[in-house]
Amino acid sequence: MKVILFIVPVLLLAAGLLCRFKPAKDINSTFGYRTAKSKSSQENWDKAQQLMSKNLMIIGAAELVITIIAMAFTNGLNEQQYLIFMLIMVLVQALGAVLMIPMVESKL
Repeated sequence: MKVILFIVPVLLLAAGLLCRFKPAKDINSTFGYRTAKSKSSQENWDKAQQLMSKNLMIIGAAELVITIIAMAFTNGLNEQQYLIFMLIMVLVQALGAVLMIPMVESKL
């Protein structure tokens, strides 16, 4: 059950690495960081892909460290406390992923 908490950080790191080494070259509607600002010009598109990959790796690494540290404090929790802990961790991880959007948009 503890492995579940590592899925989001690992996926963010993997997506960041994938986008870093295989970025979406042309503006499209299926792959890459796609917002109105990023799709407004090829220059914005390229910059958005670079920023997104960097931010995904940073957020993924930070979430991985936070998760590892937080897991150290789960010993002795009963089932209900552990479920609450997991819910909080999932919310923290989701917040990190969502925060990437304004981080990229502000630099376009």
